[in-house]
Amino acid sequence: MIIISIISAALVVLFAGCRKNLKEFSFSYSMESVEHFKTSVSFDSNKTYKIETHNYYMDNHANKREPIIQEGELTDEEFKTLTKSLAKCNFFKMADSYGFDKDPDDLGDIMYQIYFKTPEKEKFISIRHRADNKFPASFINVLNYINTFFSKHKRE
Repeated sequence: MIIISIISAALVVLFAGCRKNLKEFSFSYSMESVEHFKTSVSFDSNKTYKIETHNYYMDNHANKREPIIQEGELTDEEFKTLTKSLAKCNFFKMADSYGFDKDPDDLGDIMYQIYFKTPEKEKFISIRHRADNKFPASFINVLNYINTFFSKHKRE
């Protein structure tokens, strides 16, 4: 009985530690305040990234569109951290939308969009800012990675 318990416990630990590696994926995240700004970042399994920043408010005053677009390649360490964070976050179990079931808060005009695609599935998630939105910890880790990435790579 003890041996069966030990083997069962070992199998649970083994299977819990095994996560599907992301071989092929596409991920994008955007944050937008309608008619004011939009910032987005996208990553893919080819280790490339693209950051787009639109300042709609200033562009409307200047009567022109001048987005700042940056493209590049992730370092091996950045790619490893990104794929690890994305693999831990089960986007497909998350809801399709958050924050739309109640009145918006003071920052309710800020919208977030997430798109995640693997060869088998794709997922779109829309979020309207609300202080009481609840997310899985793994999703918060993905957002933390994105914020860190922005602070290192985004030009003004």
